Amino acid sequence: MRSFTASLLSIALAASAISAETVAWKIPLSQIAHDGIETAGVTKLMKPPGESVFFRKGDVLWDLAKVLRKDAKPAAAPDWVVWNSTSKRIVAKGSLSSVWALHRLLGYENIPTQCRLRIDASKVPADGSSPDLDKKADSSLELIVKSGQKGEASISENGSTLRFSGSPISSEDKSLIDLDLEISSFLPDGPSLKLNTAVALKNGSSVWLARESDGDTGTDVVITATVELADGTPFSESAFREIAGAAVPLVSPRVASGFVAIEDKRWLSWVGFGGEILHSAVLSNQEDVDQNVDPFAYTSTQERPPLGGFPEIDLPPELVPFFGGSAFDVSKELKAMGIIVGGDEIAGYDPSTERIFLYSGNATEIDKLTSVFMTFCYDPPTTIEIGLQSRGLTKILGRSGHKITLEATRTDPSRERIFEMEPTVGENDDLVDLRIRFDEIAGEAPVRSLNTSVTLVVSEPLELMKGRSDPPLEITVGLTRGE
Repeated sequence: MRSFTASLLSIALAASAISAETVAWKIPLSQIAHDGIETAGVTKLMKPPGESVFFRKGDVLWDLAKVLRKDAKPAAAPDWVVWNSTSKRIVAKGSLSSVWALHRLLGYENIPTQCRLRIDASKVPADGSSPDLDKKADSSLELIVKSGQKGEASISENGSTLRFSGSPISSEDKSLIDLDLEISSFLPDGPSLKLNTAVALKNGSSVWLARESDGDTGTDVVITATVELADGTPFSESAFREIAGAAVPLVSPRVASGFVAIEDKRWLSWVGFGGEILHSAVLSNQEDVDQNVDPFAYTSTQERPPLGGFPEIDLPPELVPFFGGSAFDVSKELKAMGIIVGGDEIAGYDPSTERIFLYSGNATEIDKLTSVFMTFCYDPPTTIEIGLQSRGLTKILGRSGHKITLEATRTDPSRERIFEMEPTVGENDDLVDLRIRFDEIAGEAPVRSLNTSVTLVVSEPLELMKGRSDPPLEITVGLTRGE
């Protein structure tokens, strides 16, 4: 299958924009037809209604047109809607408005999901390098937890022990998983670890969560988080759109804002937020769309307005790599808010990437778009990486305002190290305030102890503590956004 980027770039070379969308949802047939294929009006198809990457030889297809359109075809209904019982997907082709009307009708935003979490513990490589995320871990634990619920699991085998307790919460668009967690780990010939922290993980990603090493022995902890449907399908594969013969995600992870220069001295600027903003008085000054109204319950004599009252526009080839072939026109609404949109310029909203955008040669109006809509901009959580270099290396990921603790106990020789930290990110993301407590004990005798508060410059090391015989305790913080 061709990559998303390659597919979009190939479309940019096309002579004309796409006039219709083909979309496939991994969603139960009962969302439309309560009695499945036995529902009145559902009929078996002898061949696909058109060519599509979502149809393969041997697929069993069922026509859902009569179930949706009742006795007449409304203006905004898709060209066709099919249940592919082989792939377990509803497939539809039609205008942008009709596809997103069906998207809303299917209740896609409320489709049941859950989080699959995997915790891996491995010995620190002899050369002190980063853990190999593709290498089999020394100990692994995997569990499924519903968003907003607490999950616990443990496993003991081959002398290793791994315990997990945590509460994942997936974001509205399922692109991020916010997770409060506690992990206990023991590997033979290594330290016994207890870790308590909170992180924001990108859906489907593996993250190096923590390391505790004294220079001789140590343990790395890696966590992988994935949002899935009830049948185990990754949420990222739950809905696709067809572009240039390739299946690409229907909804991309939300991007806060962006700006890029386009040829002919024009600029493209965008701000990301959910589609519900389009139906608010802030943008459209229209009454909210009644969510209880069936978007297909119209007769053929009624001209149904496009979804949300916004007309559709085909996009020029230079914008297709960013948004696809079509979008909703919001130029009228932007003009009402004082943003000038020239006759050959474009102001639109792309529901697939959840971005409002302006394609213009006027830098002043580009700046206006950002200043007006950044209020609604999605701001992903910040992950803080704390690195402590002294006798070995300790690394922990955490979140601003959350207490982080890590305890490491070794038995030969008997030694214990305890870190307790509370980081707070500054307003401009360039400084971090940190309260830190550190204790190191050999047997029953205290070796080093520190309890202080400091301000750290991001990515610049700071020597927190040093003595005559012990190596200094040096600390560094780094920040990454959860996008």
